[in-house]
Amino acid sequence: LVMLVMLDGIASYSVALHFSRRVYDNWLYDSARALGEKVKIANGKVTLALPAEAIDILEWDISDRTFFTVRADNEGTLLGERAFPLPPTLPPPDLKGSYYDTEFEGVPVRAVAIRLPDSSENVLVIVGETLIKRTALTREILVAMITSQALLAAAALALIWFGIRGGLEPLQAIAQDRKSTRLNSSHGYI
Repeated sequence: LVMLVMLDGIASYSVALHFSRRVYDNWLYDSARALGEKVKIANGKVTLALPAEAIDILEWDISDRTFFTVRADNEGTLLGERAFPLPPTLPPPDLKGSYYDTEFEGVPVRAVAIRLPDSSENVLVIVGETLIKRTALTREILVAMITSQALLAAAALALIWFGIRGGLEPLQAIAQDRKSTRLNSSHGYI
């Protein structure tokens, strides 16, 4: 039973990690797509017009730090963090996100990179964030799952205990009766 609970704990952690990663990865992707939609290519020149207020909104987060960069082959970094790490492999130019874990400024970061399609210029949009909210959500899901599983395991143990105890009572009565019978027969009382 202990091994089963341990395996269930590992599975629960995997499920919690999967869902927290999925939710926050989707938010990263949405931010990258929104940023990519502001990129304009005209006459072979890549531009990105983004008001300061929009940058503030993109970077604002109460818990995590959000980083972004927009890069073009011929133009270099158009906006954002010049030193932000690139993905291990460049995504295809189809707006599908390429997610990766990296480190920036000494802090673990989850990032998504998209490459804009239909352009003569290779334009890469990257958005990343630190892992504080992800870790907190994973922990909350895990605590909720483990609490309910611990209560379930305790209830199962109690049922097993009372079931065995209740099943043994008639056997103990029979054993006691046989013991009394043997004692009486050895003293000649039968």
